[in-house]
Amino acid sequence: MRHVDIVGMSLAELSLSLLFVVLALLPPSSPDELSSARTQLATVSSQLAIATKHIDELSAQSKQLQGFTRMTADGAAARHLRSITLPSCAEKKVRNDWLFTTVVRGEDLYDVQDIGTLNLQQILDRFKRELDEATLAECVQRIQVRVGNDVSAIDYDLALRRLEQHFYPRKLGSENQ
Repeated sequence: MRHVDIVGMSLAELSLSLLFVVLALLPPSSPDELSSARTQLATVSSQLAIATKHIDELSAQSKQLQGFTRMTADGAAARHLRSITLPSCAEKKVRNDWLFTTVVRGEDLYDVQDIGTLNLQQILDRFKRELDEATLAECVQRIQVRVGNDVSAIDYDLALRRLEQHFYPRKLGSENQ
């Protein structure tokens, strides 16, 4: 007996496939299935409407952001896009050298070169004039910092963080280097 192949399937396979297609196309047999299908269709339709609205809003925001440019018409940087980080005073040519060099001796103890051992408040008082100049010029003074031999990592980190609130420190490593 010969099998006739149609589109790579035998007659039995083809008829079984057609049966599944016909069953899939038949409408639901009960009213409950029909109402369930309508409810699902309504839910999907409302979700589609919400998603479409959200896509339109994002598209409008994207176009608005693309409209912003880094430079305004006269070439000045747009104020709302400027970095909040101030330049160093060396960059603004207010002061070309380092304000001072210090060795961290403790959590709030600094050995400032040519001055002596001070705490942070004493340093701020001692260099008040230079810090005021920096404030007027909208820049930050630079300093060099070394870590003392007997200072723990935690104390050094705390001392450095305190200095970073007022200066741009350059970390030089150990005081023996």
